[in-house]
Formats: sequence, structure tokens, C-alpha cells
Amino acid sequence: MSADGVCFNCGDAGPVHHHHVVPRSLGGIATVPLCPACHGKAHGRERGFRNTSELTRAALGRLKASGVRLGGAALGWKHTSAVNAAGRRDLERDSAEADTVARILALKADGVSVRRIAEILAAEGRSTKAGGRWSPTTVQRVIARGVS
Repeated sequence: MSADGVCFNCGDAGPVHHHHVVPRSLGGIATVPLCPACHGKAHGRERGFRNTSELTRAALGRLKASGVRLGGAALGWKHTSAVNAAGRRDLERDSAEADTVARILALKADGVSVRRIAEILAAEGRSTKAGGRWSPTTVQRVIARGVS
């Protein structure tokens, strides 16, 4: 998003953001270079946009607030091919993954550490959502979600 150039509004030379004249969500494709301060003003922000990560956080926040489901399906669930009335793919239970979630939660309830749970899952041949190795962090995320 940031590149060296000249701001279309104030003429400031330096990093610029490419601001869509018509929002992309409305089909806009043309952009003008704006410095972070002018880009912020264009979006009604006093302090301006400072970087791409701030823009990304703002965009993801708007999507989430409007009900768009972000990210993939959690362990124990999978997306169906059918699209519902809201334009989203429905979720259905994945029994093999749900069994793994139940196993993780049972081991944790028995006082087993997340590191040991990861070792047990690997020894039992259970797969992660992506088919990779179990790590304590992945186990901890499943426990934090807490749904089997």
C-alpha cells in the first residue's frame, strides 16, 4: 500500500497510500496517491492512516461487524458446498475432528499438560486441521475454543 511518490492532495513527497476514488466494494478501480495524513482525512480520521496493517485491521473489523465469517472452519467443523441466504457457506460437523477435540478436552480435564497432549495426539496418529504436527500452541487454541 505504501510506496514513494507525491501526494495528490498536498504535494508531500514520501510514502503514499493508493486511495480508491470509488470504494473497491462499489467496483472502484482508480486510485490517487495520498500521504498518510491526507488518506486519513479522506476517511474522516484526524490522525491519518499510518500503515497497511492499520488499514487491514480496519477492513477486517468492518467485515466482522457486518457478519462476514472470517478464517477457516474450526477443528471439528467443515464448510459445506452449499451457500445459505446470507451468501455464506454453512458449517457441518466433522466427526473425526470432533472426536479429536473431545479427546483434547478430556485430557486437559484430567490435568494433562498441553505439551503432553500434543505428544499423545501425535502418538495416536491424529491429524491437525492442516494435516501437520500437533504443537502445544495448537492444542491450547483448541482448549481455549472449548467446543467439542
